[in-house]
Amino acid sequence: MRHIQLRMHEDEWRPYTSKADAVQAWFRLGGIRAQVLEALNLV
Repeated sequence: MRHIQLRMHEDEWRPYTSKADAVQAWFRLGGIRAQVLEALNLV
């Protein structure tokens, strides 16, 4: 969770070009990042 909060705070989404690209990829791949975003009501 801290990792995602840090990315949001710093607006850093490497290797993706934007938050939207990162979120799309994370949901396509599934896993913990997508679950954390949902749990925090960020998507």
